[in-house]
Amino acid sequence: MSEKNLTRQECVNIDIFTPDAGLFENCNCGICGSVMNVKRNLNGATSYIEAMAKTKHLHDYFSCPNREKDWHIQAKRILEVAQQTPSKITEDALIKEANDIVFHREATKKV
Repeated sequence: MSEKNLTRQECVNIDIFTPDAGLFENCNCGICGSVMNVKRNLNGATSYIEAMAKTKHLHDYFSCPNREKDWHIQAKRILEVAQQTPSKITEDALIKEANDIVFHREATKKV
């Protein structure tokens, strides 16, 4: 198995990750930076299209332990909006807010 670790910069806005089996030792969440949980050597589909084609392959399943917490959901949604805005000023403000939410591990609004 590779010694490579997936860093936050490499998996931006990802809190679930399904690489081919054995590619990564561990992965940090692209939202909060936490070390992700992993299930190894699963044999199944990893996308809607793969499932529709009734194909499968061996893969690992990484998921953030915080992905269902209110603050994590809010930060992820804010980062998704930040990626889509054409405004650099708005993008910077949204990223700052998401980073503050992650730092304090507390949602600022019910989403």
